[in-house]
Amino acid sequence: MRTTVVFCLLACALSLSCQRGRHKDAGSTAVQREMKKQKFVKLAPWEISLEAERVCLMLLRADSSPRDSLLRLYKAHIRRVAVQDSAKATKLDRQLLEAYRYELKQGAVLKNNLQKTPEKNWVLTHPILDSKGRLSALEHAIVPQKELILNFEKEKR
Repeated sequence: MRTTVVFCLLACALSLSCQRGRHKDAGSTAVQREMKKQKFVKLAPWEISLEAERVCLMLLRADSSPRDSLLRLYKAHIRRVAVQDSAKATKLDRQLLEAYRYELKQGAVLKNNLQKTPEKNWVLTHPILDSKGRLSALEHAIVPQKELILNFEKEKR
């Protein structure tokens, strides 16, 4: 009788330890899966600049509803500066206005300008011309680099 009780207790103890091991393995597998999801991918500078240009152009071309969603997703913003309001413009705005005016005087075709700021933001500037071909405003899409990278990785998963 004692042998049977001892044998039953031993069997129960072994059974419990095996079940704990299974839960531990299942937990570590879940942790490993989650770690794979969080794995960071190194992006080359050219990949980041291409992504910045793509996102900024999407922001400038989108209608109001999708634009609002994109602005929230990328924590971005859009700013428009009219030539008449150049006194209210930032230093970067004034520099860009002068550069675009110079290009127009030289007869060049005005193009979008993509730059990375010291604050690690990407700024795409789009010149807006009036009906007479004069520079009337600049429109900027400004996206933090961190958000570009984080959302780039989400899209690739």
